[in-house]
Amino acid sequence: MEVEIDPVIGDGIVYAERLVVGFLAPRVWNAAENTKVTYINKTMDPGVVKTMSLIPDNEFPKNQEGLSWPQALRKKYGIGPNVLDDMQWVVFWSDEMMDVSNGQKMDVDVTIEAITGPENMNVKLGFFVNHTDDGLGTDEKHYDVSYTPCFEVFNGEDPFLDFCELHFNMVQPLNVTQDDIMTIKFEGGVQSNPLDNFKEVYLNIVARTDAGKEYRIPDASEKTKMTLENEYTRTYAITFWPRSYFNIPEGETIVEMKYYFMNQSGTAWVKETEDDGNGNESEVPFDFQFVCK
Repeated sequence: MEVEIDPVIGDGIVYAERLVVGFLAPRVWNAAENTKVTYINKTMDPGVVKTMSLIPDNEFPKNQEGLSWPQALRKKYGIGPNVLDDMQWVVFWSDEMMDVSNGQKMDVDVTIEAITGPENMNVKLGFFVNHTDDGLGTDEKHYDVSYTPCFEVFNGEDPFLDFCELHFNMVQPLNVTQDDIMTIKFEGGVQSNPLDNFKEVYLNIVARTDAGKEYRIPDASEKTKMTLENEYTRTYAITFWPRSYFNIPEGETIVEMKYYFMNQSGTAWVKETEDDGNGNESEVPFDFQFVCK
């Protein structure tokens, strides 16, 4: 990040404060543990690399009372332009106080080094800059935020996660166990599909456990009926507790779910289109792996 600091204070006082840098990344990257942030003040200390540290949770932005820095950025910017709500802000400040006075312009280069998670994905990373004396105030001249185009991680683990574009299927949160509450959504408004003319959408789903057994809930019933969230975007959702939903016995653990969306009679459905690499496409159920991280 190239940061330009142009103080207009007007009272002749020198203020000692810290530079603040925020980083929006997928939650599975565990960015708080796997990110290093440094900076060089090219105006005041050219060539000298200085360090930044995570802001403690009990240090609140000056103008966001009761919120930690990550909470304040989450409230103001959410997950940016991403479509999967499984991202987090991590926020750093300069370990060294910076003396800032009226008219003392400074050019600062900030370097963020982060280790990605192992998953294949597309994601739009976010970057934020501010200073402690402002603390997310009302004048946006004191802070800025920007996002990358789709940043791709490849040659990693499947399944592929796409934070950049909506797909028919969405699972939240992305990393759960069979004892967590989870939600599966059908984003019917993404594009035309075979379920456009049906008001009711059902989930056809099967779970596979570590014992090699399958537990199916294939029938269209109240148990598999999805709730319409928004009639304008045709978003349907179903929320459940996997162990109870599939009635998994003690001693077995769900490792995978395969599912698709259908009408009540099962004559129309939406599945995933798969290419075998030779130009031949086929329809297969969506796949979700239970990998808690």
